[in-house]
This record gives sequence, structure tokens and C-alpha cells, in this order.
Amino acid sequence: MRYRQCILFGIPLLFAIWLFAEENTVARQPDPQEIIRRVAVDYQRDINKSREYTFQQRAVTQEFDKNCNLKETRTRTYETVILFDQPYRKLVAVNDAPLSEIDLNSEEERLNNFLNRWRLASKKTVN
Repeated sequence: MRYRQCILFGIPLLFAIWLFAEENTVARQPDPQEIIRRVAVDYQRDINKSREYTFQQRAVTQEFDKNCNLKETRTRTYETVILFDQPYRKLVAVNDAPLSEIDLNSEEERLNNFLNRWRLASKKTVN
């Protein structure tokens, strides 16, 4: 008798719980446009944060003669920024002095080459 009551009462109860869970699952599914909007907002936030992430790196090269005496010290200062989700290292100073006009032009050309390579790569992925 007890077994029959459990079956008669339990099966409809389980079915009702399952049906309620299905309805709530369907009702909770967000709108696809809302998903895209949230992804776009998150992506923009990440891009803005990556633009804020820059640092400088100072490389010191020391040259010694055969008697272990310091012959020459060279320093190069680089600024690393994130461009298109990739780190880009730009030379900003040599021997703690700002770059000459020739070096500035060379760095500008290097940056343009980097940007052109990125544009070509992004066009290939789009096509």
C-alpha cells in the first residue's frame, strides 16, 4: 500500500518538478541581441584596459676589454604598448637621450610596417 502511494504521488510530482524546471530554463535564456551587446561591452572594456597597460624597459649593455675593465656602456629604453592584442616594443631613448630625427623616422616606419601587417592579416581573416 505504501509503495503504491509513493508511485501514485511521486511520479506526478517528479513530472511537475521536471516541467517547472524546463519552463524556467526556457524563460531564463537571454535574447541573442542581449548576448551580443554584453560581449561587445566586455570586449570594449578589455580593449580600453589594454591601452592603459604600457611599461618601459631599459636595456643596459656593458662592454669590457680583455683586462675586465669597463670599455663602453650602452642603454636603450623601450616603451611596450599593447596594439591589437599584441605587445609592441618601441625604442624611445638611446644612452638616456631622446632619439635623433633619423631614429624617430626609423621607429615610425617600423610602427607603420607593424600596422600594415596587422591590416593585411585582418583582411585575410575577413575574406
